[in-house]
Amino acid sequence: MSLREQWNAARVQRQQEILVRQQQVLEQRYETQIKLEEIAAHRVEMAAEVSQALQDFYANLKADVAAFREETRSQQEQIWTAEKQQRSTYVTNLQAYVWGTAPTPIKPRPKPTGVSLNSPKR
Repeated sequence: MSLREQWNAARVQRQQEILVRQQQVLEQRYETQIKLEEIAAHRVEMAAEVSQALQDFYANLKADVAAFREETRSQQEQIWTAEKQQRSTYVTNLQAYVWGTAPTPIKPRPKPTGVSLNSPKR
């Protein structure tokens, strides 16, 4: 085989190798493109799921906060009503005691013993 024939044979072989490699690159690009499209579709699905989960969380949080506030308001109202009743009873009893329409308290305060109001002598 002459040098020219060897050169042409090597050129044909290189050209075939280049065509095979180009085909492999095209196949790899195609597979990569498919994977990227799958990833993008999955990303869109995940974004929708996360968005829905956040909306559900927000709705639940809003309902829980509203229930907590209502419960707190109700308890505060009960406390205010009880305190108002206690004040009203206290005022009524005080007025009755001051104006003499109620008996004197059962146990008057005992006078302190052992305490001298005079200053100590030196």
